[in-house]
Amino acid sequence: FVFLAAPTEREWRRLVARPQFAALASDARHATAALRSLNDALLAAALSAVFETRPAEEWERELVAADIPCVVSSDGPVEAAVTDPESLARQL
Repeated sequence: FVFLAAPTEREWRRLVARPQFAALASDARHATAALRSLNDALLAAALSAVFETRPAEEWERELVAADIPCVVSSDGPVEAAVTDPESLARQL
């Protein structure tokens, strides 16, 4: 799984400029932030279909390089992330 963050219009435009997500740019149901929120289940399904085509690590590398916030999500419980030695050292 990945965590994708594109809440601003600028981030959304960067995302749908990627060839893999281009169909979302022309879908009127996703034209505005309000419509994306209203149609969130459809958007989630469309994004999932794209993300399923490659490993999460590849998506993270590609999208972060394009300045689109995306990270591989952890498989473990939340407690594991916050008690991880690296997280503690960074005071996260």
